[in-house]
Amino acid sequence: QYHYPGNIRELKNIVEFAVNICKDKNIGKDILPSYIFEPQTVVEEQAWETQQHVEEKVQSPRQIHPPQNVDQGSWEDIERSMIIEKLKEFQGNRTKSAEALGWGRMKLWRKMKHYKLI
Repeated sequence: QYHYPGNIRELKNIVEFAVNICKDKNIGKDILPSYIFEPQTVVEEQAWETQQHVEEKVQSPRQIHPPQNVDQGSWEDIERSMIIEKLKEFQGNRTKSAEALGWGRMKLWRKMKHYKLI
């Protein structure tokens, strides 16, 4: 029921946090921030509905899924595999790979440097 007023960045941060903290196969409510279970005010709901209307007019972003050939490991293992998969898919083209991941070229470059891919 939570409307994520912080948009996709808020959702992304919550998911990354939960994946890194949770040691079980399933993420339970106890891992998630308690505020997402609290009732929202009418003002927040109206703002969310307005945002939904705007987003319907804009092309939806690509959904990024972890590679299927990777066992569930740490977030870093999954992210590194996603980068490698996209680089292979686009024959090493960083611009297209970054775009497919929903990132800018510099973010891809920083991640590749972090994972020692360059």
